[in-house]
Amino acid sequence: MTSIVELHLCDGIAEVAIFNPPNNTLSHQLLTALYSTLEQVTSDPAVTAIVLYAKGPSFSAGNEIVELVTSPHPPSLLDIVSLIENCQKITVAALHGEVFGGALEIVLACSVRLARADCQLGLPDVAIGLLPSAGATWRLPRLIGVDRALKMITSGRPIGAADALQCGLIDALVEIDLAAEAVAYIEHIGGCAYSPVALDGAANQSLNSDFFMTWRTAMERRAGGQIAPQLAVDAVEYGLSANLQMALGREAELGQKCRQSSQSDAMQYAALAESVCGVYGDPTTASGAVSVVGIVGAGTMGAGIAMAFASANMHVILVDVSQENLQKGLQAITTNLQRAVASGRMDSEGSSACWFNIQGSSSYDDLQNVDLVVEAAFEDLAVKQSIFAKLDRLCAEKTLLATNTSYLDVDAIAAVTQRPEKILGMHFFSPANIMPLLEVVAAAKTSSETLATVLAVAKRIDKVACVVGVCFGFVGNRMYSNYSSEANLLLLEGAQPWQVDAAMRDWGMAMGPLAVADMSGLDIGFRARQMKPDAPTNASFFRPANMLVEEGRLGQKSAAGFYRYRNRNRERENDNMVSDLIEREADRLGITRRSIDGREIQQRLIYTLINEGARILDQGIARCAGDIDVIWINGYGFPRWRGGPMYHAGQCGLQVVVDGLRGYYPSPIFDYQQVSPRLLRMAEAGENFVD
Repeated sequence: MTSIVELHLCDGIAEVAIFNPPNNTLSHQLLTALYSTLEQVTSDPAVTAIVLYAKGPSFSAGNEIVELVTSPHPPSLLDIVSLIENCQKITVAALHGEVFGGALEIVLACSVRLARADCQLGLPDVAIGLLPSAGATWRLPRLIGVDRALKMITSGRPIGAADALQCGLIDALVEIDLAAEAVAYIEHIGGCAYSPVALDGAANQSLNSDFFMTWRTAMERRAGGQIAPQLAVDAVEYGLSANLQMALGREAELGQKCRQSSQSDAMQYAALAESVCGVYGDPTTASGAVSVVGIVGAGTMGAGIAMAFASANMHVILVDVSQENLQKGLQAITTNLQRAVASGRMDSEGSSACWFNIQGSSSYDDLQNVDLVVEAAFEDLAVKQSIFAKLDRLCAEKTLLATNTSYLDVDAIAAVTQRPEKILGMHFFSPANIMPLLEVVAAAKTSSETLATVLAVAKRIDKVACVVGVCFGFVGNRMYSNYSSEANLLLLEGAQPWQVDAAMRDWGMAMGPLAVADMSGLDIGFRARQMKPDAPTNASFFRPANMLVEEGRLGQKSAAGFYRYRNRNRERENDNMVSDLIEREADRLGITRRSIDGREIQQRLIYTLINEGARILDQGIARCAGDIDVIWINGYGFPRWRGGPMYHAGQCGLQVVVDGLRGYYPSPIFDYQQVSPRLLRMAEAGENFVD
């Protein structure tokens, strides 16, 4: 049986391997065993060098969330880092796969870092509202420069091996046998590796006087009200003029402030909710590997979906019966790949591989033997039913058929086929090659094997997948429809578009609802409402948005919607014409206008989300509150540091939400404004959606 830490001694070199499957997380058990082994070899005078590496798919995914937020029992991560840094021996970290969080802090203390080309290195602590806890805010800036270090620490995003080599985070790339190549590297340098203590002299970096002020301003814009990135900037700035021990003290102080914040609690919850949302049924029932995927429709969504699969090294056949549309789609993919390379999201090698994985076609016949087809055609039930009937006749028996519909009845689509057990929804979010969320819509007859297979595919293409049930708009868009309806009603009652959007941005949303509507296209929402089977008949329902469509103001695409847009950058400007138009319509409808403050805007929109989420849970459309929160965080720009709408309901208090809804809607205009039975029951019982 393989032990959690293995030691092999040969010719004065100690090879230390960690193995804590599946991801080599830094559990207390692993840290204890690692400290004991390192203590043994660092105190052994016969040992001149230490090689630290890992078995399994990755070096280490980092700390376990539960242990990150509890009081550590010795030995701590910092104990191990200090032991390595002060051992007076050459220490070589040989890395592969993920090197995240505390694992990267350990290797920062080593003399030398070697890595395979597949290596990803990052400090994702801010993703759960925390700071690095073992000196990374002091060491990393000295190793790779302050600006690069701040980008890594405040974003939580990893960098690849090539970038790590270029900036000095790693010293060399290695091939396959990590331990052997690390030993060879030690022999090559002849024992003359730099000591990490030399970093102490690297603090004198030339920075502009307003460098950190600029960074804080950028953090306010990018991270909204999140405190961890701001405190990370504080830690780095302090550490540049402090010695290691002083910096560790300040890092610990700021880290404790993060750890004790409600934001960290919310973000830890969100991370745990994401880790379980894609676990559905028995994964071993998956019907087989999916290696060839067909996409029907080469529009914006189809092209993005094709990129999502092709980037995961899957062969994609992109079909559009219109040669003109097909060429436009392929050109859009080319443009998107160029942008991805320019922005650093993809390297040129990955871009080329993605492009060569995509085959364009104007014939459905090319889809006969694919493993999965994703339909991304026009959002019309008759159109989709026609496509599925054709695919059902043409495709092999093994082929799974998925629709990317945002609203429509997946059961009605499955009904036109002879394989309803192999039909489901795969609702990607735009842009599909970038947005992480995937709603997997289980129709009435979708088999467990089909769901398991598609969830495995979702993991492979790096999507956060949530299984949802069939209803108009599923979970995300069903809730968003009411959220947007309430935003439109606020306009009729006296709020201005920019007031609504500013209030929601101040609250933490990535964008305001009206700016989002302009970006998506007001005509898209207009068509969706026309398809809604139980749309309210009240004349005020989405009246401002509908009027703008009638006026030919479709949003950014027509340079005018709720706002006016100037130049190629689509800079947004307030438009008094919209205000006048809405005010006249409110008078016609007999709506008394008044001044509405930001707090009311925020509460009405967020309470509307919570209320509809409760209905969705009552109807079994979502499995649990955590899935709803994951959908809203990953698909709609809900602030992660608030945990999602259902988690946030508990922070407000469910009775507060009930009282707020009743106060704002003593005589509800729309059904969604009525307090949902589940919300009322749980409030009366003193319960929360999330434990």
